[in-house]
Amino acid sequence: MQIRLKKGIDRGIIIVDLLLQTKCSKMIIEFSVKNFRSIKDLQTLSFVATGLKSAEKHQNVDLNNIAHDEGMSLFKTLGIYGANASGKSNVIKAFDNFIKVITAEPSDQSALGLLTEPFLFQGDPVDTESYFQLVFIIGTVKYRYGMTVKSNLSADKNTKDSAEVVTNEWLYATKVKNMTPLFERVGLELIKNNLDNKSAIPETIPYKHTLFLTFAAAFDREGDCSGIARYFRGMTTSNFNTDHEKFRWMSIRHIHEPFNSLDKTKFLNLLSAFNLKYDDIILHKDIETHDGSKVF
Repeated sequence: MQIRLKKGIDRGIIIVDLLLQTKCSKMIIEFSVKNFRSIKDLQTLSFVATGLKSAEKHQNVDLNNIAHDEGMSLFKTLGIYGANASGKSNVIKAFDNFIKVITAEPSDQSALGLLTEPFLFQGDPVDTESYFQLVFIIGTVKYRYGMTVKSNLSADKNTKDSAEVVTNEWLYATKVKNMTPLFERVGLELIKNNLDNKSAIPETIPYKHTLFLTFAAAFDREGDCSGIARYFRGMTTSNFNTDHEKFRWMSIRHIHEPFNSLDKTKFLNLLSAFNLKYDDIILHKDIETHDGSKVF
């Protein structure tokens, strides 16, 4: 499975695109967020398909768009529809930032600023916790991982004190039958640790902003935490934030004729399928750009 996040052109739709095979061992089930930007109450983005089925003559719709594994039926693609400024983007931004945080290497510098943007129209918003949780399957194991974070109002800017803190963090897994905790953390205290190789992992969390998930992964490269971080680090791409325009440059690379003329032909055929009839695409570099990378 590869996860792609992208924003709809007409700003009326946000698409989370999960590329899944019909049967696979890695799937996202749902993502939940609360108290983030314009999101005040708990919102859940669920990929679980309902029991409704397409008419017999449209069976391919279900076949091509629903993945089945581990007794679950999950959509490969979700669209979030709504009016402008209704918060669609913030659901995806929360997911995008959550993935960035859990795939970052442990550091003395906090990355939690990406998640500590609480809903402002409430009493004392800067002293409130934001909630994030992801439910997913890797292999035959169903995981539930989440955290609550907030700004550290007592942080000393003249020291390396964490500007943001993890107030709660948890990882649950279903390995046999029932979902049980692999670890639970409150503040800097690890109140439960049932990880398989816990003896290799220091129980002292170094910083208030340090995620125990990534901390444990750094010491136990074969354990659950490492597998989770490694999976999301390698299988998630995002074009939601357009700072680097990853997909734009990927497209340019594939239609650049000296690189691969066959890919260019396929790209033109794809456009033609959407009734966009182009005979050719010619790329011109901006000679005034220092690195020559600006392409029209």
